[in-house]
Amino acid sequence: MFLEKSKKALSSVVITLILIGVALILAGIVWFILQGILEKESGAIEKAHSSIYSILDLRITKAQASYSSEKLTVRVRRNSGGGDLIGINFIVSNETLSGAVKKYVELGEQEEQNFIFDMSEFGFTVETAYEVSISPIAPRGTGESVGDIMDTRVIDKNASSGGEGSECSKDTDCGTNSWTPETEYCNESSVWQEWKGYTCDNGECNEETTHKLRENCSLQDKICFDGECIDESPACSESSDCGADAWILGTEYCNESDVWQLWKEFKCDDEACGENITGQFKENCSAQEKSCFEGECFVELECMEHSDCDIGEMCDENKCIPENVINTGTIYSIWPLLGVAEYFDSSELPKTDADYVGYFAGFTGTETRCFEIKEYVLPESPSYNSYIRLNSTSAIQSEDGYEIWETLWGCSN
Repeated sequence: MFLEKSKKALSSVVITLILIGVALILAGIVWFILQGILEKESGAIEKAHSSIYSILDLRITKAQASYSSEKLTVRVRRNSGGGDLIGINFIVSNETLSGAVKKYVELGEQEEQNFIFDMSEFGFTVETAYEVSISPIAPRGTGESVGDIMDTRVIDKNASSGGEGSECSKDTDCGTNSWTPETEYCNESSVWQEWKGYTCDNGECNEETTHKLRENCSLQDKICFDGECIDESPACSESSDCGADAWILGTEYCNESDVWQLWKEFKCDDEACGENITGQFKENCSAQEKSCFEGECFVELECMEHSDCDIGEMCDENKCIPENVINTGTIYSIWPLLGVAEYFDSSELPKTDADYVGYFAGFTGTETRCFEIKEYVLPESPSYNSYIRLNSTSAIQSEDGYEIWETLWGCSN
C-alpha cells in the first residue's frame, strides 16, 4: 500500500517537471521569435535614421575669424539630397580642446547662409582656435539627433576688416533675418517676439537682436495669452492650471548697474486664466565688480586695440600697459643704395638670443616713417653686426639713429 502511494507521488512529480520543462521550452521559442522581430524593427529604425544623414549634404564654404572683433563667420552650403534638417552643430577646436554650439535653422537645398559667433561662445579666442567642423541636427521622435561631422575647415584669420578677405559685401552675406523660435510673449493685446537682423558694416558682419510686434490680437477680436492670439481665456481652478511662471527669453536689459528681465506670471481669476508681465531684478553686476551692458554683466575692457590707450601705452590682453622702446642705437651701414635702402646693420643690435621679426623700426634723420621688420639676421661671427631687412625701401642713412618698438602704435608715437 505504501509502495503504491510512493509510485503515485513520484509519477505526479515527474509529470509536473515535464510540464514545467515544456513551458520553458515554449517560452524560449516565443522569446527567440520576439527578439528577432524586435532586432529587425530596431535595425530598420536605425537604418532609416542613418539614411537621413546619408542624404543630407552640408559643406563649409568659408570660415573666417577677425582679430579686431573676435567674431567667427562660418558660411554653410546645403547641397541637394533631401532629408529633414532642423539645425547645425558647430565645433571649434585646436589640437587639445573643442567647443560646440548648436544653431537651429531652416536651410533649404542649394541654399547658403552665414553663421556668426563670438569666439567666447566656444571657449576660444581667435588666436587659440584652429578649425571648425559641422554636423547636421535632424528630428528623431519627439527629440533630435546630432549626426557625424560632415565637413571641417581651417579657420582663416584676418587682422583687419574691409577689402580683400572681408567677411561680407552685403547684408545677405551675414545671414537671413528671422524670428527666434519660442520667444513669443504678450504685450497688452499683441504678440511680440525676438527678431534677429544681420547687417554688413565695412566688411564685417553684425548681428542685432530686437523685439518686434508679431501680431495684433485685438484686430482679430481675440485676446493675447501666453504668446498667442486666442478667442477666450482658458478655464482654470488655480494659477498653476494656466502655465509655469518664467523669464521671457531675450528680454534682459540694464537698470543702472543691474540686469533686469521681463517676468511672466500666470494667475487664475474667476476661473479664467490671465497673465502679468513685469520687469524684475535678475543680477547685480557691481557686486561682481562688473558693468552692465545690453543686459549682461561683463568685465569692462580697458582697451580693444592700441589706439584705445594713451601715448606711451599699448593694449595687451585688453589692458593698457606701458610700452617701452625695445632697442635703440646708430645705423652703421645701409644697402643696397642711399635713398632706396632696405637693409641696415648696427653694432648696438643684439648678436645672440634676439628676433625682432614683426616688430617696428623708427628712425631719426630724413626718414620719419616706421617700418615693419621682415628679417632679423644674427651674425655668424661676433666680429660682425646683426642686420635687419625692412618691409619696404627707405631713405635711411648711415649714422641715423634707430628705435625698435613692439607695435606700430608705439613706434609712430
